[in-house]
Amino acid sequence: MFFVVGINQGQKELDYSFVTSCPSCSSFGRAQIFVLYSQLLLFFIPTIKWGKRYMVRLNCCDSLFELNKEKGKQIESGFSVSISPEDLTLVQKGSFSSKTYCTNCGSELDSSCEYCPHCGVKIM
Repeated sequence: MFFVVGINQGQKELDYSFVTSCPSCSSFGRAQIFVLYSQLLLFFIPTIKWGKRYMVRLNCCDSLFELNKEKGKQIESGFSVSISPEDLTLVQKGSFSSKTYCTNCGSELDSSCEYCPHCGVKIM
């Protein structure tokens, strides 16, 4: 008998993002949530997943946070959940950037913008 078995790291982006004030740099930015996990491959087909970690990356300074596991499971199940700074644990501090982002939709803005070109909100 011949078996091809392997273990690798997987990542899946969740369809959930929000605009928040970054606990790391205090700027507004869009947060994207994704799941990191280990998986067993049998004949190059993922069969078993374990060690799920829910991560949040903020685009304002590219900081990476680990999300509370219960909240992450709820988001993965499709529930709308509010996330507070107490639910986030800093994993990797990003570098501060001089970019500006819309406080409403989180889109990157040009310094000459008076209104956000994506959502139309007046820039403060």
